[in-house]
This record gives sequence, structure tokens and C-alpha cells, in this order.
Amino acid sequence: GKVYGITKGGFNVDVLGARAFCPLSQISLHGAEPKEKYIGKTMDFQVIECSDNCRRVVVSHRQFLEAQEQEKKMAALEKLHPQDVVKGKVMRMTNFGAFVDLGDIEGLLHVSEISWQHVARPQDVLKVGQEIEVKILDIKDDKIALSMRALQDNPFEQFIKENQEGDIVNCRVLRLLDFGAFVELKSGVEGLIPLSEISHKRNISHPRELLKEGDYVEAQILRIDPDNQKISLSMRALQADPWDNIDEIVQIDIPFTGKVESSTNFGVFVTVADGITGLLPRSRLREKDSFKPGDEVNLVVTEIDRDNHRLTLDYPDHLPEEGRSQHKRTNEHTSQRDSSISSRRNGKFRGDEEWRRYAVQKTNPSDDNPFKDL
Repeated sequence: GKVYGITKGGFNVDVLGARAFCPLSQISLHGAEPKEKYIGKTMDFQVIECSDNCRRVVVSHRQFLEAQEQEKKMAALEKLHPQDVVKGKVMRMTNFGAFVDLGDIEGLLHVSEISWQHVARPQDVLKVGQEIEVKILDIKDDKIALSMRALQDNPFEQFIKENQEGDIVNCRVLRLLDFGAFVELKSGVEGLIPLSEISHKRNISHPRELLKEGDYVEAQILRIDPDNQKISLSMRALQADPWDNIDEIVQIDIPFTGKVESSTNFGVFVTVADGITGLLPRSRLREKDSFKPGDEVNLVVTEIDRDNHRLTLDYPDHLPEEGRSQHKRTNEHTSQRDSSISSRRNGKFRGDEEWRRYAVQKTNPSDDNPFKDL
């Protein structure tokens, strides 16, 4: 049909001597060109609406073009197969990847498939119009997944040939997240130092407290997962454990000033020394006590559990000095015996229950490790 006039909402089209109407939205695929450009043009249309007596006919050039494109797409799709290596042109980019023209059909190059190195945005590596070579990873219906990375040598495979679990490596801090620090072991190879593996300090809430991006650090390889290409590392493993010298750092019944780390419903965690935390159980708190992180408090250590790395704390004035040693050796005093009986719960002392909760509260090195199932 031939477009011969502009009318409200579209165009008048002469189709074999009869008048038809083409809506403005149906004249092209994109609809950004001036209306006057179409006047006098003879174009192919598809009838999309026709009244019983054909006095009203609505046509679409857009649907005709879409049908043509779909035919070309299907023809192109038949020639493509997974694992094929093809050339294409970058057409447009989003934050999650780049769309590549493979000839009458487009495929998606996901940002994670651009390189073995971390790529934050496709625009950092690619340009619109750039010719690239890609490998077809998968075809599902008319959706094609592409990869540039699959055509590059995998640096992870080379790294695990040269390194093994237990090795000490020098690495560069790339990104700091709340659960740990991602580090570069070599170009294209990253590993994770979980938050709990950065330091012996228990009260670190974010890696930025000790690290910054660009830092070079030494770490020990804890685990290598060849299947998922993940590496977990530890800085803490290379640091001296303060519990190895606990008897030199902490003494029973000697008052010290500690700093509150956090308060829970079963007690207060207090920094006794660098890398050493103790628990002031709820049962030893005073009614007026109200702590917030950073508060200083004067306490004594009443018990050291070397096997489980636990310290039990108390106020210096809760037990008389002359009776404190006797209290640790025996539980024969009537007041203590009555307290023990009243604090039993299902055959356990209140203190046992508080320590059980302490064990749950303590940071488990695997809790913040996304690689914990390696």
C-alpha cells in the first residue's frame, strides 16, 4: 500500500484503491522518524483489523517487519549450536552484560563471562560497535548465552598447579564486604578472606576496620574448591594466638579494666586483652548495670577454660578476697549450695546454660564463610 496522507493518530494508506488506516505506532519498529518522511512511500503492510463490510481496515507495517525479523531469526538460529565459536558486534550494554549481534539474532554476553578478571561493568571493557569473538555456551528457545572468558586461558587452573592448601601467599585486597575481603592472588584469580579469618579479635564488624582496598597482605590458603573455582584464605592463621600465652596475659582474681564489646540477654562480652574476650554472665550483673559498646568496666577473671578459649568474669567485690579461693575449690557453703540448687535447670547449672549460649554467640569461623561447604 501507498501512504498518501497524515490523519489523527496515524496515516491514510491506499491499498488496491481502498482506504486503510495505519496507526502511528504501527508504521515502524522504532517510531522516532518524522511523519512527513512516510508520505508517498509504498510499503508492505499486514492487515490487523477489518470490519465485516471492510469499510474500516487497519494495517501495520511494524507487524510485517516483526514477522520478517522472526523468520530471519529462526533461520539464523538453526545455524548456531552450543560450543560454536562465532564473531559478533556489540550492539548495546546494560549493567548485567552486553547484547551481541550474531547476524539476524542477538545473544547475551553476561558481565561475568567477559573475562576471568572481575569486571564491574561491561562498559569498562567493551564498546558499542566493537567486533568480538565469543563462544556459545547455551541456546534456550531464542535466547543465546555467550562467553568471551571461555576462549581465554583459565588462570585458576594454573594457580592450583603451583599452589596448594596450607601455602602462604601474598595478595592484594580488591573489595571489602561485610562478610569478608576479596583478594587477588594473581591476575584473574580471586580468593576470599572471611571476616572471622582476618584477625583473632572477636569484635570486628567489618573488614574495613583493619584493611583497605589496595592493601597487600599475607594469607594462608585454607581451602581450594576446584569444581567451583573458589579459594578461602586466612590472615589469622599467620598471627600469634594470644591464648597460647593466656597465663601471662590473664590472672585469676586480679582486677583489670576491660572494654564492653556487646550486651546480650545472657551476659556482657568484654575485651580482656587484645584478641581475648570474656563473658560477664547475666547472673552476675547488678540491677543498675546498663552497658553500651565501648564502656569501660572494672572486673576480675574467675575462671579460665583453656580448651574452649573461654573466660568467666565477675565484679571484684562479689566475693570476699579471703573466701574467693575457697569458693573456687569447693561448693560447700550453704549460700552457694542453695544458689546452685535454685539455679539448676534440667539438671544443669545456670552457669552451664550461660556458657552454652556463649558458645552459640561466639563467632564460628565458618558462619561468615560463603565457602563453608567446600
